[in-house]
Amino acid sequence: MSRPVLVLSRRQGLLLFRGPRKTGLRLGLVYLGLQGGEARFRIDAELDGNLRRVERATPATGNWEVLGENGDPNLLGKLPGLQHIVKARSISLSLEIMDADQQAARVQVTSSMRPVYEGTSDDTGIDLAGVFELSEAQAGLVGWITRQGAVSLSETAEYTERDEGAARMLLEGLIQRGYVAERADANGDPRYEARLATRRGRRGAGRLMQALENDPPDGAEPGRQSSDPGVVGLWRRISTSKYGNFLLGASPVVAAFLMAQWLLFTDSGSFTGLLSFIGVIIVPLLGGIFPVLLLFASRRKGERVPTAVYRFLGNPVLLTVIYVLFLASILVHGLVIWTEPLQRVLAVLTSVMVVVMTIAMRRAFDRRTIVELREEDERAFFSVTESGRPAVADVRLEYPGDEHHLETAGDEIPAFPSLRRASFRTERGAGALKVWAHRITPEGNSEGLAGLLRVSQGDETRQFDLKLSNGQVVVPMVPGACQVDITFSGADSAGSVGGLL
Repeated sequence: MSRPVLVLSRRQGLLLFRGPRKTGLRLGLVYLGLQGGEARFRIDAELDGNLRRVERATPATGNWEVLGENGDPNLLGKLPGLQHIVKARSISLSLEIMDADQQAARVQVTSSMRPVYEGTSDDTGIDLAGVFELSEAQAGLVGWITRQGAVSLSETAEYTERDEGAARMLLEGLIQRGYVAERADANGDPRYEARLATRRGRRGAGRLMQALENDPPDGAEPGRQSSDPGVVGLWRRISTSKYGNFLLGASPVVAAFLMAQWLLFTDSGSFTGLLSFIGVIIVPLLGGIFPVLLLFASRRKGERVPTAVYRFLGNPVLLTVIYVLFLASILVHGLVIWTEPLQRVLAVLTSVMVVVMTIAMRRAFDRRTIVELREEDERAFFSVTESGRPAVADVRLEYPGDEHHLETAGDEIPAFPSLRRASFRTERGAGALKVWAHRITPEGNSEGLAGLLRVSQGDETRQFDLKLSNGQVVVPMVPGACQVDITFSGADSAGSVGGLL
């Protein structure tokens, strides 16, 4: 259980929590400052393409159990499947507010998930440019909520002249975009307030502070516990623990040492014989089998398209023949050529392990469509690849008062700091979609860009907060047309919307 003590500046950083593998759960915590003597926080929760934002006011020295047996009902009840995952995986998250003022809060986090601090300013909220992106009904509703201060669902339904269900759907769209905040009053009824964005300059600000976190206890990896029973669950717990990782990494060296000692004590081997044995096993693996698997995977889900591409090398028939040839060379030595029992057993086991490994990693060979948006050296580029090849897409770049339309697989993005939304539409699609929006730092590191991702295919629409996933999202898809919209929250704006409304 991780219990770090962190200092969170007001709207100047995001504390990230990632759930156990295969759950797709991501949480982001932001400190919003004091209001009425109470510390206000916002939780951004994402699960399977569903995004929810929940705000909570707590005493400046109080406790807040976000996830657990007595978790926040405003979060557990609004994100489908979250309550089941929390119980099944024993996920917990609670905050102890040690002290807080208008500028920062010092909290102790107790969680089964390890926190990671992202020191970027919080851009959630509506600004002047954001108003023009809304429909007439949404813009009018935001303006009315801003003037009223806080409204109920019934008041919203009365103002919009709709039933409460339709009014709720209208509010949900604004909540997911961060333009409206939902809070519970003293009676537990929801109240809605407009969320105005802080005044911000150009994107590209550096990290503002570092996380002050403690290491988890030795031998523990929070957030990776498995509830799988039996041998599979035991193997997963051992292989993902600190000492288990060490033993797995050291096992090849230990095995080679023990084998050398056995050959020495039994006087059954020689230096040249050992080299011959290792060569028969290692050379086919490193020179034939692994390169074939890497080439096959890269041709189906590669993120970069080389300048020179030799298509015949990726032919499935050719790759299969090379794979079988090198695998057969190991197997023939174990079954026919070698006479020593140990060598024969190791050769056969190696062949079986190669086949099992290939079957286990079959998902790595699924075709993937990749939409990348990259900012580097004060320039920005986009690219669309499908199964390792450039794929022409219908691209729309939206700016305040302007719009560019392109049909290409990649190009440079003009005036990137003022870009409000980038939309990509692909017609064919693949088994999975990866969206990667990132910035290359002068040191060569990749940092995720902040924004809201919307992926639509057919009647299904999924939303993701790029800040919660470091700018990378992988979504399973079915073949067919797909629409990808990236709305940036850090673009230049003309200022706050408060004066307009």
